[in-house]
Parts: sequence; structure tokens; C-alpha cells
Amino acid sequence: MVILRAFPLSFSIYWRMLLVFPVIIVALIVLGGLVGLLVLILAMLLPTVIVSVLVFALCMSFMTTPLLVGMRMGLIALGHTPRNTYGGLWGFAAMYGLVMALLTTVITAIVLIVSSFLFGFAPMSPGLGGADILMALSQNSTLATGLFITINLIPFCIFAALMMPMAASSIGKDTNGERHTPFAGFGKGFIPVVVLMLVAQAVNIAAMVIIPTVFASIAGDATLMNALATMGRYRGGELPRGTGLLFAGIVLPYLVCALWTISLQCAAAVRVYADDCDATPPRPMPTPTDPDDGPVVEDIGALWRNRMPTTH
Repeated sequence: MVILRAFPLSFSIYWRMLLVFPVIIVALIVLGGLVGLLVLILAMLLPTVIVSVLVFALCMSFMTTPLLVGMRMGLIALGHTPRNTYGGLWGFAAMYGLVMALLTTVITAIVLIVSSFLFGFAPMSPGLGGADILMALSQNSTLATGLFITINLIPFCIFAALMMPMAASSIGKDTNGERHTPFAGFGKGFIPVVVLMLVAQAVNIAAMVIIPTVFASIAGDATLMNALATMGRYRGGELPRGTGLLFAGIVLPYLVCALWTISLQCAAAVRVYADDCDATPPRPMPTPTDPDDGPVVEDIGALWRNRMPTTH
């Protein structure tokens, strides 16, 4: 069962991720700075909607990159040989990030348009403001809750459906051994992947509550509140006192915990990929010509001369 077998594999991925995670963070920061500069330039040239979609795509790409690295490590741990390099992962991360952003934007827009009619007002109506929308939402809490859940589930489900193709892209080949075809295997293993992604999200939420609570119980509530208040008043310049304490006591433990939840999601996709590899028959190799079938004449001229009658 994918769900149960993913947990042991997640720890095999986890210790490897701990070793390379600082390198990934530095690379993402450098790349993020370059991309951010590009976005600022595009913001002066393109409409706001297009720039927003691009920013969303970049965020999804940055989220995808650690997953691709973790999936690659998990597949290598299971004995799969990559056909690409780590540098090739950036292109797949950008591609899948852009696709997720576009699909999420289009589907969300459709959901909002349909919901607007259900709430009793046409989208893009003249004079329609935020207060009108909030009023309509407050008058129908059930529909508003359903709308909120739907909009949040859309990117989640798209991400889960793309986990199998992303696992294939991490080593550059599909389950049949051929070079990776984008989106091959879309939706495979969707249920176990969703379950493990939900487990990962639950662990993340629990960590956000438990880690500050443990820190406060050790350092004291006053220490935590003073450090947070000092950070809240930060306006640039030298970092305020308490920054290192917050990082060591809250941020760093949370990152260590979050790295395992990433490893768990990677393990889910790796297990689905490996199971599909076992179920996919290898591509048959071309059968060599049997020498007993007669000589193989590759030269057209020689073939023609052999068919000509012999003259004396």
C-alpha cells in the first residue's frame, strides 16, 4: 500500500534533504532576486492580471523545486538511474508551476463566475463593490464556506494530480524507460497522494501551534511576546534583539519539521512512480535479423545487380 510504504521512504529522503536544503535555499534566494527584478520590469509593461498570474506561477515553481529534488533523491534511493542533471529540474519546475498557475486561475475564475450568479449578482456588474460581495457572503454562510473550500481545493487537487508527472521529470524518464513526456501519468495515484498531502498539511499546522507553545514554556511567555513585539516594530537597519532567539527557537525547528512533510509528499509520488514502473512492461527491443533468413543487402545497387541475369 502506497500510504504505508511512503513513511519509511520519507525518512530516507529526509536525511538527504537535510544535507542539500541550505544549498536549495541559497539557490532559490538568488533565483528569486533575479526573477523579482524581471517581474518589476514586466509590471511596467504588462496588465496587472497577467503579472499576477506570472507571480503566482513563480511561487508555484519555487514550491515545486524542493519537491523535484526530493523525488529525485527518493528514486535514486530505490535504484532508479536519472537521465538528466539537477540543472534540468529548473525547466520542469518552471513549466509545471506555470501550468498549475494557469489551471488554477482559469478554474477559479469559472467557480467565481458561477458562484456570483448563485449569490444573486452578475459578475463585473456596474457599481459592484467589495462591500456588496461581503454582504452577499454574510447572508449565505453555507454557500460562502463551500466557495472558500472549493477555491482552496483547486490548487491542492491540481498539485496532487501532477505529483506523478513531476516524479518522472525529476529523473527525466517515464515509467516505460523512455525520456520524460510532460504530464505523462497525470492523476495516477491521486487518492494516496492526496491522503499523504493532507497528513503533511496537518503536521505543518500542528507544528505551527506546538513549536511556539514549547518555546514559550521553556523561555517564558514574556520572552516570546517581547521578541515578537520587537520584531513587529522593526523598520529596517540593524536586526532587533530577539531575532536570533526567535529563529533558533521557532523558525529553525519549524523548517526542520516542514522539511519532513516535504519528504513525505515526495515519498508518496516516488512510491506511485515505482509501482507504475513495476506494472509497466519494458519496451520490447528490436529483434535482430536471423542470419539463416538469408543475406541482408543494404546497398540498392548491389541488390539490383544480384537480380540481373548473368551474362557470359
